[in-house]
Amino acid sequence: MILRIFFVVIVLVQNCFTNDFLFDRVRNFVGDEVFKINKNFIEKLFSQQQIFFRDGVLDNKKVLETLKNNGLMSLKFNSPKDVSIVFSSHTSPIFLLRSVNNALASMGYSYFEVKKAEYENNISKIIFSFTSEYMIDPLIVIEEMNKRGFIFNKVKRINMQAWEYDVDILDSKITNAKSIEIGDSLDLKEVSGEYWLQIFEISGNMNITANSIDWKPKIIFFDKNLHIIDILKKEEVMTNIAFNVLKDVRFILISDAQNPINIKNGIKVIFSGF
Repeated sequence: MILRIFFVVIVLVQNCFTNDFLFDRVRNFVGDEVFKINKNFIEKLFSQQQIFFRDGVLDNKKVLETLKNNGLMSLKFNSPKDVSIVFSSHTSPIFLLRSVNNALASMGYSYFEVKKAEYENNISKIIFSFTSEYMIDPLIVIEEMNKRGFIFNKVKRINMQAWEYDVDILDSKITNAKSIEIGDSLDLKEVSGEYWLQIFEISGNMNITANSIDWKPKIIFFDKNLHIIDILKKEEVMTNIAFNVLKDVRFILISDAQNPINIKNGIKVIFSGF
């Protein structure tokens, strides 16, 4: 009997904690005023708290979708404002910067500035700032960063003009990188003369042939956080080069040591096992 009462008490405490945590997040997302005005409606929307958690972790996307679909997310300003979004992650600043830059561009945000960037205790933190009549929809931010291999630990509204996202890399991706596996033969053409390859923890031998007689190979190897592992650079003109790819390599950038446009007409990449 005592044991049963103990378990009942534990369940009640857990439910209270879950309830308080969920509504604290909802209040943060919509703001105090909207929360107070719509308190009864919000309590009804989130009456089944368990469906907003996944393996004990709050599903920020589901909460935000529920609020947006019920007209409780206010993202429009009366006039253009200076707005900010803050990203922090256990990854390299260059990878986080590149990923967010790419995500913002895909959302149509071409004019923004990096207000602050820091790297401390293996955590990158970057603040992006721009002027807009709208706050960037956090749901779109989540969707676009998910596409780039990120998962969200925490989403927080700092104020009406700033949101903060704590993210981790589940499976790092570069959107314009071509995936390549053992046995693949790829014919690639990029007008920029820069070719990104993505490899998934496999080692092998790579052979590259350029459709140019002026190629001076410059090949950079990166890990999953876009830290440079090695650089292969040749000063002499070549049309073909072969090298080994180690297991720790996730991305490879192929270009020209003098001018990338020297190989804008294309390359052929063959990846084979040892």
